[in-house]
Amino acid sequence: MSAVSMTRRADPEFSDPRVMATATAIEEYGSDALGTFAQGAYRGMGPVYDSQGTVRVIKTAHVRRFELTREPEQFVTEDYATSNSRALIPQNSLIITSTGVGSAGRVFAHQSQEILFADNHITIVPLRDARHTAYLAAYLQSPYGYQQLLRLHRGSSRQIEIYPADVLSLQVPRLPDDAVTRIGEQWTKAVSDVRLARAGKAQADARLLQDTGISSYEVESPKSWSVPLMQLKRSGRVDAQAVEPAIAGLRSHLSKNGAVPLADLCLTIKKGLQPELYDPDGDIIVIKSKDVRFPGLDLDGCQRTSGINVEDCALNGGELLVNMTGEGTLGRSGVCPTPGDDQVLVPSVDVVAATVNRDIALPEYIAFFLNSNIGRRLSTAVQTGSSGQQHLYPVHFGLIPIPIRWLPSGQADLQWQRDVVAQADIEGRAISLAREAGAEMDSEFISALGHTVDLDTIPR
Repeated sequence: MSAVSMTRRADPEFSDPRVMATATAIEEYGSDALGTFAQGAYRGMGPVYDSQGTVRVIKTAHVRRFELTREPEQFVTEDYATSNSRALIPQNSLIITSTGVGSAGRVFAHQSQEILFADNHITIVPLRDARHTAYLAAYLQSPYGYQQLLRLHRGSSRQIEIYPADVLSLQVPRLPDDAVTRIGEQWTKAVSDVRLARAGKAQADARLLQDTGISSYEVESPKSWSVPLMQLKRSGRVDAQAVEPAIAGLRSHLSKNGAVPLADLCLTIKKGLQPELYDPDGDIIVIKSKDVRFPGLDLDGCQRTSGINVEDCALNGGELLVNMTGEGTLGRSGVCPTPGDDQVLVPSVDVVAATVNRDIALPEYIAFFLNSNIGRRLSTAVQTGSSGQQHLYPVHFGLIPIPIRWLPSGQADLQWQRDVVAQADIEGRAISLAREAGAEMDSEFISALGHTVDLDTIPR
């Protein structure tokens, strides 16, 4: 009796014939359980963050195909990490996101010596042999590995999890040694290429801070602070972030140096919608919070729907898109691409789309600033909610100053904005490199297994 037919699960996603066909193809080719390569699998833990810490915390939002992004950047102290060493990610480990529809199943291989701390939504899989690390990451990121990893999830009503024990049962095709080496080298080179391309964005960040005078301003607050009662009354809020001294001072500093509130730059704002159902063949492309980034918003990765009225929220292209919910995603921004002749684009319910006054600020520049560390600090300071259920509302845009450089004529220096954006757009090249490298590695598995994965079985 085959391993496929011996399954003891009755959930429909696990037994989907299209998913079973892939599992059968892998089994017939020859495979080993991921546990064969691993020393174990276990979850991280909920961290106690410390702004003075030096050990970076890895969350779901950080895990991408060829990198661990640094935004939002949060830390724990070295003493805390040492006392909770089970959540430390050893060198040559797989990092697997393990919760949430649309976010579970992402994988990265940690090959460097940097000390990292995993939160409780991350599964850590330390490997026995470093020679397999990059290859295993490449396979799990391919349509084959991703589909089969998601197949293992448990739960429903959008509250899904992939358990560590199930991760170890996943079957990995037994490719020849030369193919394993070649794919691993391709994956490692892609990581290096993306890291080098990202350096352009870091340079643009530094230029933004220097040219706007932010780099000379202290943006750290003490661990506790007192606020006059009248100030709380004026703000209409009593949450600590809203009256954080460093943030209040930063707003004042920016405003005195020509910044304009985001609310004053927005001419119109559209709220997104929540489709009842998604349809892979639908004619309406829904841009969700996971898709919003700048540069490099990829419409191919968006979900689709059909049969709904989108008259009030259809996008024309060029709108500023801002994520309005989620710890780690709130405030992240992008710019809507121009839709093709046969495309209808709409934002999802957790995204707003704003047309901006281009005489003062380019939407690309605003998106770049909002995605910077300073921009994210300003957005997070005005969010409402707690316990990871964070929300931002358009009314809060008045408290987010956007730095503007002004010419002696009194006009905004749009050329400076274009120059900053062009420098940051090197990041777009990184995304293109990642797509090309990923497609090349995926083709290796297609050639070996001789089976085509039905992409409709994979959330986009």
